[in-house]
Amino acid sequence: MGFLILLIGAVVTLIAAWAINAFISILSGEQSGGLLNRWWDIFSNMGRSPAAYAEPLPEALTARKFAVGDRVQVQLLPPDVERSMPETQREVLRRCGRKVLRVEGIDEFGAVELHLLEDGSQSPDRAHHIFFIEAQYLESADEGIQATKA
Repeated sequence: MGFLILLIGAVVTLIAAWAINAFISILSGEQSGGLLNRWWDIFSNMGRSPAAYAEPLPEALTARKFAVGDRVQVQLLPPDVERSMPETQREVLRRCGRKVLRVEGIDEFGAVELHLLEDGSQSPDRAHHIFFIEAQYLESADEGIQATKA
């Protein structure tokens, strides 16, 4: 009989220790859904606008820098030009540097479509070279003209 009382006492003690430990961890916020964890989430974001802790938009969803018909200049050649294009096309792109070109189109990824002649100048139609260049390698020619007038 004494052994049974000892065994029941040990089981009750273990259950009480587990319950106290669970209660303390819930209050301290160590478990997800803990009381202090919820209070911290509420008070740490008070006074902030939702935009203050929002993630930035992906680049594909941001406003486009150029539109069809805009005048641009190629500032830099994209780094993959040297390894992925034939020599004739690389030369055409090198010749178009600092020339004012018209944006003929924009693809679904935001790359600007340019039509070029062999000398790197603007092509009047699609019969010559067509290049797609990311907007980060281009600069607006209209801004440069306005800056020189001021």
